[in-house]
Amino acid sequence: MSPMLTPVSYVLQMPPIPPEPAPGCAACAAIAERRARAQAEGDGSRVSDCNIWIGRHEFHTPPAST
Repeated sequence: MSPMLTPVSYVLQMPPIPPEPAPGCAACAAIAERRARAQAEGDGSRVSDCNIWIGRHEFHTPPAST
């Protein structure tokens, strides 16, 4: 006789909302552009990295003056 298996349940969650770049921050804008390219290329790992960089970016820099 085989032992009884215990059922396992999983909770599927929606992915978190990606962080928005800080308005007027050149570094955030550059990372957001990288993220957009990664999304277009289907590179989910790089998209995730960019989300982390934007979310953790503390020192916002103004865009370079032209």
